[in-house]
Amino acid sequence: MLNLNAEDRNWLDLYLYALRERFPGQVEEFIIFGSKARGDDGPNSDLDVLIVTRDEDRQLTKEIRSLGHSLAMPIGAIPSILIYSKEEWTERSRDGSPFYRAVVRDGVHMAWTHMWSRNWNVRKTAETPKHRKAQANSLN
Repeated sequence: MLNLNAEDRNWLDLYLYALRERFPGQVEEFIIFGSKARGDDGPNSDLDVLIVTRDEDRQLTKEIRSLGHSLAMPIGAIPSILIYSKEEWTERSRDGSPFYRAVVRDGVHMAWTHMWSRNWNVRKTAETPKHRKAQANSLN
């Protein structure tokens, strides 16, 4: 159960829109995970976000993270932003990483087509076809 406060929602609106505008075609996935995704967050919980980019590029990663933090400051949101390239994230799935399994189990996948709108198309990460297949492969 996704549990976001007003600051989180405002930050997500701004950040998702800015990502789409500034980095077209670079963001493959945007997943909210951790306590806010599970709905067991506390008053001091941060917003855990995992972004999967098309390419591995240190400068791109730095710019995406910096953008998120700069948008959060004036709003009062507290994001924790992790960024993996598609290749790195696929490797985590192949290795059966406990972190990968936790994100697949608890994460809320933000559908990229509706990211900049309050009418977010969200679903559990494990419910997306790509992640169901990856999850099944990691269990073999």
